[in-house]
Amino acid sequence: MAITQAAKTTFEVDNVIQPIFTGGSVALENGARILASTLGEDAVLTELTTGKRLAEIEGDGEPISTLTITPSASHLIVCSRSLTMRIYALKVSPEFDSVEATLVRTSKPHATPVVVLAVDRTSTLLATGAADGAIKIWDIVGGYVTHTVSGPSVLISALHFFEIAATAVDASSDRRPKKGSRKNQTDESEARVVDSKFRLAWGTQDGKVRIFDLGKRTTVPVYADTKRKREAHESNVQSICYSPEQHALLTGSRDKTMTLWLWRNDGWSGTPMLRHELVESVGFLNEGKWMYSAGESGLLRIWDTTTHHEITAEQDAKAEGESIISTAYLPHKSLILCAQSDFTLALYRVPSPEMVASSPELLMEPFRRISGTHDEIYDLAYLLPDQSMMALATNSEDIRIISVANPETKTKEADGSSYFGYDVALLKGHEDIVMSLDVDWSGHWVASGAKDNTARLWRVDPANDSYTCYAVFTGHLESVGAVALPKVVPPEDSEAFKNPLDHPPTFLISGSQDRFVQKRIIPRISEQGKEASSLRRLAHEKDINALDISPSGRLFASASQDKTVKIWDTDRLEVQGILKGHKRGVWAVKFAPLHTPAIQGETGGAVSGKGVIVTGSGDKTIKLWNLSDYTCLRTFEGHSHNVLKVAWLHIPTEENAKKRIHFASAGADSLVKIWDANLGETECTLDNHEDRLWTLAVHPQTNTLVSAGSDSKITFWKDTTSETQAAATEAATKLVEQEQELENYIHIGAYRDAIVLALQLNHPGRLLSLFTNVVTTNAPEEGSLCGLRAVDQVLASLSDEQIFLLLLRLRDWNTNARTAPVAQRILWTLVRSYPAGKFSNLSVKGARGQKSLKEVLNALKVYTERHYKRMEELVDESYLVEYTLQEMDSLAPPIGELSLGEGEEDRNSCVLDQAMSKRHASEALEELMGIGSPASKKSRFDDYDKSLTPVSANGNGDAQSINGAVRDEEREGHDDGFEDDEPDEKAPIRQSAPTEGYDDLYLDTIDRNVLDFDFEKLCSISLSNINVYACLVCGKYFQGRGPKSHAYFHALDEDHHVFINMSTQKVYVLPEGYEVMSKSLDDIKYVSDPRYTRQEVLEFDRKPRTSRTLLGKEYTPGFVGMNNIKENDYLNVIVQALSHISPLRNYFLLEDLNKNPELVKRTSILFRKIWNPRAFKAHVSPHELLQEIALRSNKRFTLTVQSDPVEFLSWYLNNLHLGLGGSKTKPHSSPIQHIFQGKLKVESQAITAKADALDRLRFEEAAEVKVDVTRFLLLTLDLPPAPLFQDELEENIIPQVPLTNILSKYNGVTAQELNAQRKRYRLMHPLPPFLVFHVKRFSKNKFVSERNPTIVTFDARNLDVSPYVEPDPAYHPPGEPIWYDLVANVVHEAVRQKEDVADSAVGEERKTWKVQLRDKATDEWVVAQDLFVDKIRSELLYLGETYLQVWERRREPPKGKGRA
Repeated sequence: MAITQAAKTTFEVDNVIQPIFTGGSVALENGARILASTLGEDAVLTELTTGKRLAEIEGDGEPISTLTITPSASHLIVCSRSLTMRIYALKVSPEFDSVEATLVRTSKPHATPVVVLAVDRTSTLLATGAADGAIKIWDIVGGYVTHTVSGPSVLISALHFFEIAATAVDASSDRRPKKGSRKNQTDESEARVVDSKFRLAWGTQDGKVRIFDLGKRTTVPVYADTKRKREAHESNVQSICYSPEQHALLTGSRDKTMTLWLWRNDGWSGTPMLRHELVESVGFLNEGKWMYSAGESGLLRIWDTTTHHEITAEQDAKAEGESIISTAYLPHKSLILCAQSDFTLALYRVPSPEMVASSPELLMEPFRRISGTHDEIYDLAYLLPDQSMMALATNSEDIRIISVANPETKTKEADGSSYFGYDVALLKGHEDIVMSLDVDWSGHWVASGAKDNTARLWRVDPANDSYTCYAVFTGHLESVGAVALPKVVPPEDSEAFKNPLDHPPTFLISGSQDRFVQKRIIPRISEQGKEASSLRRLAHEKDINALDISPSGRLFASASQDKTVKIWDTDRLEVQGILKGHKRGVWAVKFAPLHTPAIQGETGGAVSGKGVIVTGSGDKTIKLWNLSDYTCLRTFEGHSHNVLKVAWLHIPTEENAKKRIHFASAGADSLVKIWDANLGETECTLDNHEDRLWTLAVHPQTNTLVSAGSDSKITFWKDTTSETQAAATEAATKLVEQEQELENYIHIGAYRDAIVLALQLNHPGRLLSLFTNVVTTNAPEEGSLCGLRAVDQVLASLSDEQIFLLLLRLRDWNTNARTAPVAQRILWTLVRSYPAGKFSNLSVKGARGQKSLKEVLNALKVYTERHYKRMEELVDESYLVEYTLQEMDSLAPPIGELSLGEGEEDRNSCVLDQAMSKRHASEALEELMGIGSPASKKSRFDDYDKSLTPVSANGNGDAQSINGAVRDEEREGHDDGFEDDEPDEKAPIRQSAPTEGYDDLYLDTIDRNVLDFDFEKLCSISLSNINVYACLVCGKYFQGRGPKSHAYFHALDEDHHVFINMSTQKVYVLPEGYEVMSKSLDDIKYVSDPRYTRQEVLEFDRKPRTSRTLLGKEYTPGFVGMNNIKENDYLNVIVQALSHISPLRNYFLLEDLNKNPELVKRTSILFRKIWNPRAFKAHVSPHELLQEIALRSNKRFTLTVQSDPVEFLSWYLNNLHLGLGGSKTKPHSSPIQHIFQGKLKVESQAITAKADALDRLRFEEAAEVKVDVTRFLLLTLDLPPAPLFQDELEENIIPQVPLTNILSKYNGVTAQELNAQRKRYRLMHPLPPFLVFHVKRFSKNKFVSERNPTIVTFDARNLDVSPYVEPDPAYHPPGEPIWYDLVANVVHEAVRQKEDVADSAVGEERKTWKVQLRDKATDEWVVAQDLFVDKIRSELLYLGETYLQVWERRREPPKGKGRA
């Protein structure tokens, strides 16, 4: 059975051409296949022969200073400006299509950035040269330093490992033994044993060259003049190379010299050459017989080592962008890779000696170019009839031509230069950036417009390797931003169709920023060189952005920044129509192809006649226009930024006219959208770019879509509509077959197969139905756990994945009381069928699966306990129901006491007996026929008597009813103690809903300006906190809403009618008593009790946001003022600081804490109000929290007496810990301890005093050192004593001390004497996510309280606490920094109270507190002091008297191959 699915247009990424090099270092391994290059902050590994990206190593957030790859491709070394060096182990896949890079080591090699690297030929030693002149040699595998080379404090600019043969050194010795002597034989044998001697040559920025002997650990200088000790060069030494065959050294410098050094007379003697260009790289070729140099001229030159003459022919210097900045030479591949300043990698072949001998003028030209990055791509177009090439207009004056042929269908060359995306040629001619491109029907002719005010026509003939400029068109006064060529296909039997290379297009249209359009007649081949005729028209009022010629060639369209599109006649350049409707400049225009089927407009009419045209604008819309009357057919909306390009997809032929008609658009929102022209809807959105898209192109045969823009990335989108539809049809068919199979299993009762298939199909409803039938079967099989033994066997033989899936379903069913019995029965069967450890050790794929398994089991446990508790409560309530029924039965009068008529006594007696015996518990007694009962509570309503009008016994309304008789008897007897003259008390009328038409009655009386829900919810009259309502008119709190409540009387007395329940957030109107259901009150409910989603909370630290109060004042949520009621500023700063600790804040904002103690609940409410984005006021009041704190602390912390913030913080954290279920003995038992608690190692040693021989006291230290490990929530830092003397202005000196100095207390070395003991402190792993530092600034004694005014200096970022932590490789690699960033800083300020005292020093000081907070969303700092909130520069944070600091541990960068 085949099922046809609805067609859905889909595209998938087929190929991506992306940048691999943006300047910096490049390196090749010996196989010349893996290229390591720098891409901004990342490192990229590329397969050189195929151009495929093998791996991308994400950086550490700082630019890469240098990198290299070992010759054996075993390791990649990356150094960055962050002073770190990362070593990756490389593992190449067998197919050589990917490389797995594993970070094996991260270290900080130098105090300054590493600027140059070198690896020896064995791939075991690594040399690093830093900007401060330090050099270190490392063992790559071991990761340790083998040598340290000391030098001047000058930047190291070049490094090179080489080996000197032992015989070469011996040959320089004057003492040579005679031939054949025993000593000579001995020396030769020793020379064979000592195979080679390793050296490291290095050059500096000031021209020095030195050679370091790794065996002797000595350094030998290389001087240009040994006697005068003149250095080898006068400027940067950029390159060093050594030839073992010639025993010669070659250096190149930016002093425009290349020097050849030969070993003579126990020293290096140099010969300088090349005095006319800055030399960037040098090397030896042909076993040292030749030399090469490269530099700013962009030329690769070859020199003869013996004669010092240049072998290559003299050439002119190339353009500045082609200057060479570095090279890499592979001798066994005869290949030289040159990196150019325009980020192009050029590959040169080293000529053979025969080629040099046969060619007197040798020219070195690259045989292949690799564009490291195409930079910003403004336009692109397919070339050639088979669309196997593509022309790119990039941020350059050259047009790049690349290959986009399918690698499978193209013969691959031996050098691998025929891969997808390789550079074929450059079209050179323009003098400024090329802005636009267009091609003719054949793809052999390319038109271009550039900022040099010219347009050019290019002839592309790849068969003859010819890429030439055919014609240059001038005449525009400003940049040519658009060009267009006709695409009319000539007849197949014409010469123009058979030989398009000799028949250029007939004309070219160009548009410029000078607002003119120009038509140029293109000369024929025979007329080339003649001046082309032209027509010129002033077309628009602003820049012309785009041009397009209709498929017939009779019309062309121009789109301008003046918001209009004009349709022109191509012959006379006359306007045929103007398209108006866009609200901003039009960026793109495109005619529909020939034979386009009829398109439906928004009004329903089909378009016919001249066809349609589509335009894209800066107003984020696309419009479809009718060329018959130049009206807008349809407007397409969906882009969130400018629409910069539009293109029609392949239009179906007339036979397939029923297919949908699509076009594509690209915008500055980095998205490509596919649109249905008839429906006006988006078919799909394609997202693979990171910046604005400038251009689109469509393959005419395969419908492949190509997009490119500012992110230097070219994406090829393959049309997978048919494949997607076929796959969907196949999946739907298979699903129907499986569902039918499931129905068959259910029908025949094959529960085993049905359950397995239902699990496989993920049909929870069918599965529940199956289990329900099994569990509730009328004839359960004996010995079965669930009801059927076959089902027991199925449940006992499930795989781990099936068990996990079934547990997920049981979890969902267990949450519903209706389906819980079935879930409990199946769960019981599972538990009985497997051992106890099976469920905790299920093999679920991935760490996330294990976490989900834990959550599922926990949910099953929680709801199971809830069901058991519910059953127990039902049993308890059943006793109460039975008791109530018995008591109600006793209220009915005996049957014999009823006075009945003669004909009705027997009948009513039977009815009464039947009613009393079968009465249901939920039935009211008075609803039974003729049975009197006491009046219910509802009798206090006026209309209650009417609703209880008795029904006559005979059904005709007679007054002879039983109730009537009973009431008459009651009226006759007055022995019940009630007075006759006492009036009946009537209860007021209450409404359950507002009167129709008066839904919003009284809502206009609400005054939001007086509402303040921050104060404690106490009735303003009774001071009770039970059932409190807030008046939304005056803002006061009242208790209850019943007829005798304070809120009810307030509504009558003050005419205030709208109240909100502070617990349920329901709004009522009093005295009517009905609930108000109005969305207009949602803002009040939200302010009273703000609630957040997880996504909203996560965005607090990611997206900057501002809000406005009722009065229009702007504020930032989370950074609001806090009311200082009297002296509670010490609490304000602590609460503000804690509310910016992300995990603590997120916990209090998201978790439901209603069942926790009051302190936790009020803390949660205050945190939620601080981060409220819809607050009525830009401040909050901690009054409600303060009242609870005063109660819990026995008035130790109140709002009337100022306390110490650190003392309050300690008490607050400990009580929150206990309130959240924390233990006093078990560590990390609450979120508080998870966030703040750490471990501290304390070493203590007793100090004793003994008398010596002269009876003098001598202090000695005990030999035993006691080690204790304690836990902490905050760390105390001691300030050095303040100076006692005054400066020359007779003012006290305010000293400063770095934070790292006072942190040395915890380095495990600094000792302190306390209580006859010497103690040392050291932090231990694992460190808490947040560290709290208390700077001990106040000290007290019996006489006076002193304040230390010392200022603590610090950097708000990059606090490295690794020196203060006991190393533990299990938690953190030793030697690596542990970074913490400042989150909050509590500052003390001393304010003098008596300024009029003559001696200012005598004036009393009052403490004030403020807190500095970091806004993570904007990385800015905010200072908050009570109601005052303002921004502050990070450089000014330490100027105050720091008292308390909260530091957050920086998260480790993600590890993996690609960027997230």
